[in-house]
Amino acid sequence: MGGSNTKLGRTQLIESRPSSSSYDEVRPYQDRPSQNPSPARPEYFKEALERILKIHDSKAHDYTDNREFGNFEDAARASGVTVAQAIEVLIGTKEARRQNLEHNTVVTNNEPIEDTLLDRAVYCIIRYAYHLYLQDNGVDRRDLY
Repeated sequence: MGGSNTKLGRTQLIESRPSSSSYDEVRPYQDRPSQNPSPARPEYFKEALERILKIHDSKAHDYTDNREFGNFEDAARASGVTVAQAIEVLIGTKEARRQNLEHNTVVTNNEPIEDTLLDRAVYCIIRYAYHLYLQDNGVDRRDLY
């Protein structure tokens, strides 16, 4: 901190900070004062899962040919990577898009951040589903990378 060679413990570091609200952004979650005293709405998680499923189902028919992971298998073969890596690239692309949207002050016309978050969530679940598929088919995960 500020050129000092003194190492502070986590508690000392938090206590040594000014009481400015800008530090709330970097303080560990459990050390922050409650911003919302109302109880959490448990439906948010289920609502998110329902939206993820709806997005997946609405787009899946555009990308599949009766093979659950066919589009990813074809992309992997064309790119010279594994299917898992092909899926991970798509997750990374959506993550880069999310970061750009969050740090960019330009208003986008094509894809709001909610769409990016949903697409990234879908790809993460597809990646997990592919992991389950490999397990069920006796494929050693070490062969993926």
